[in-house]
Amino acid sequence: MQVEDLLLIMEQNADIYPEFAALSDEQKRAASNLNILAGTAESFFEDGRLVGVGGIRYTGIGESWFLTPPDIRRNRTLSLLREARRVFTETCDERCLRRCYAESKISDNFLKHIGFKSHPKGFIWDRS
Repeated sequence: MQVEDLLLIMEQNADIYPEFAALSDEQKRAASNLNILAGTAESFFEDGRLVGVGGIRYTGIGESWFLTPPDIRRNRTLSLLREARRVFTETCDERCLRRCYAESKISDNFLKHIGFKSHPKGFIWDRS
């Protein structure tokens, strides 16, 4: 994933993440680099169009993240979900991750759709 990919998706989601939109360009790039350096970071393309970015920051427990432009969420494409599920499954297998942490509605919905089950204590998702 390139920093510019994440910045483009976040710009399209400024109304959902106003705190990120309020950051300076330097701060946005630093936050984007954190996602790249602290685990895995992938860009997802369909027909040459950037349709999502995601990965797992991991330090004992995986902190999952995945973003798409708003129009992709409205017109969900199953191929993106299948590809993201494949990448996340491989990543979890390679790094022996059984749980992910997520605290946004978008991330919660994504983890649910790729087969994770909500942990009773909240914010934690167990892999099926």
